[in-house]
Amino acid sequence: MKHVVFPTFELHPVNPGGAGVLISYAARLLAEAGHRVTVLCDFPDVEVARANALLAAAPPRAGSVRAVSATAVGGGALPTFASAFDAHSEGFAAALVHLHREDPIDLIEFPEYAGMGFASLRDRLVTGALADVSMVVRVHGSLELINRAQGTPADPQLTRMYRLERLSMRMADALLVP
Repeated sequence: MKHVVFPTFELHPVNPGGAGVLISYAARLLAEAGHRVTVLCDFPDVEVARANALLAAAPPRAGSVRAVSATAVGGGALPTFASAFDAHSEGFAAALVHLHREDPIDLIEFPEYAGMGFASLRDRLVTGALADVSMVVRVHGSLELINRAQGTPADPQLTRMYRLERLSMRMADALLVP
């Protein structure tokens, strides 16, 4: 039985977003196939509790699936970073290290948008953190490409986030595309 982790800002039907629909369904399918799945949530605790209530209402037959708060697992608030996108990425990185110590992870799948996986991928290269964990990035909808298509002007925060997205895709063990 493998342990798969999905860091996310979204989980259907708890909060809106297409990535959350994909993650919700993939998590259940993997659990039904016998895997342990953790959805690492960067959203309010009340929504994490609701996610777990919904997951418990229709538990998979073979494996397990649970939602956990990245803030709670990672030890709480982080210091200020260059951007909000960096802060979220660092929060996921801290939470993943703690989670891996408690329940070893085999695979982490990050969406590329907002650079969510950047800090974890960087830390693996720089410090060896999570060196034994496969890390993949799934192309879901790069905010850089969406913003460029819509003509959204790039401020320094967005420019930083675009860089995090690009670097995450380059550092991943694999890049998954639809």
